Amino acid sequence: MDQAKRVIEPWQIAESTWLLRSGFMDVRRDRCRKPDGSRSRDYFALDLKDFCEVVAVTSRLEILLVREYKHGARAVMRTLPAGFIEPGETPEQGARRELLEETGYSAPAFTYLGTFLLVPDLSSSRGHVFLARDAGAQAAPHPDEDEEIEVETVPLERLLGPAMIAAGGYLDDASSLLALSMARPHLEALRPSS
Repeated sequence: MDQAKRVIEPWQIAESTWLLRSGFMDVRRDRCRKPDGSRSRDYFALDLKDFCEVVAVTSRLEILLVREYKHGARAVMRTLPAGFIEPGETPEQGARRELLEETGYSAPAFTYLGTFLLVPDLSSSRGHVFLARDAGAQAAPHPDEDEEIEVETVPLERLLGPAMIAAGGYLDDASSLLALSMARPHLEALRPSS
């Protein structure tokens, strides 16, 4: 039985109300109109700035990680250096700034690896992933006033091996794991031949 393929179209926002506005995130309630004219239930959206994730590799083939308290998870977590892109910054400028602020490291060249939406049901915030090769210490880290950060270096071999995916591995958050996965082909090319 032949059935015409249904075309899915974006919904139009019919009504929008701000529930929270802050410097960190805004929360909005939307009521949408579907293409057939019907109205949707209430949807809640987080307006967050786009952010960057940096897979930074030192000349000794170590990956830079940061450990810090993440209040949403109520835990100290290991992540890749990351942060929001500020108004007027390009994603690469944000990635360079965040790497230097959080770790004190910089790198001569950044390779853009791609973009992802972390939770598209809740936010249109995009993560921009960069590989920074030959990262070297340039200064003391200078994180934001409400951040307490420890910098760790982990041998590339450990992160590409089974420990990376095992329970209790090195990285705790989905965006860092995704960024590392996006960088994996480049990282594999850096591994010494056996």
